[in-house]
Amino acid sequence: MAQPSSGDRQTDAFLQAHPEVLVGRDALEKAEREFGDDTFSIVNKPTGSIVLVQHFNPDTLERLFAVALVSDERAEAYYREQNQDGDEADETSCAGCGAGSSRAAVEGPDRFLYTRMVTCNEGCPEAQVGRMWPA
Repeated sequence: MAQPSSGDRQTDAFLQAHPEVLVGRDALEKAEREFGDDTFSIVNKPTGSIVLVQHFNPDTLERLFAVALVSDERAEAYYREQNQDGDEADETSCAGCGAGSSRAAVEGPDRFLYTRMVTCNEGCPEAQVGRMWPA
């Protein structure tokens, strides 16, 4: 019997650690219908075979749902097309006010799963309109 690859183990471990994450395209379509169009989303890749789609409430910045698309070619193609910064390291928090710094130490695939987003503090010298950080 073939042993699961390390990527498969990482995917399984991520999904087992986060039972709140829905799985599959059907789950994504159902959640999008349920929550409607008044959301914003973030798409990232916590493991080699997962494209993670997270939708947030634009008023509260709380995550509404997260869906893992596992070994989904359509999701992979979308991610490759939209990921304009490639493998460039993301900033982890705002240098001006520290927004997002509470998540900066999170490592591994968990760093891609966000409970909510935060914006810069009022009066932040580095604030950019629309810029948000994971919280």
